[in-house]
Amino acid sequence: MKKIPSKKIIIEAESSSVDHVRERSFNLIGRSYSTISLDTVMNMTGLNKDAAERACRDRKWEISEDGTTVLPVLPTQATSLHTSSEDQLFKLTEFVSFLEN
Repeated sequence: MKKIPSKKIIIEAESSSVDHVRERSFNLIGRSYSTISLDTVMNMTGLNKDAAERACRDRKWEISEDGTTVLPVLPTQATSLHTSSEDQLFKLTEFVSFLEN
């Protein structure tokens, strides 16, 4: 007999998914816009005005004095621990070349 996930687990998973999508939306906004209306941020993230303003301020984004325009900042990229395929291929080529000589 299969065990059915509890309602609490389903709600937590749903909340986690919403948070992930919202964070991705903020990252895309930060990379795509130099200015954007607060209403658009609210629509894209599903947040109310107060929550959207708070989230923008948490990201150090400027909000105009009248509270209608947001100036996003590019999100900082975490240093990747993975090497790109091109870099790996280049290193392998150098190594093989070294072995041949």
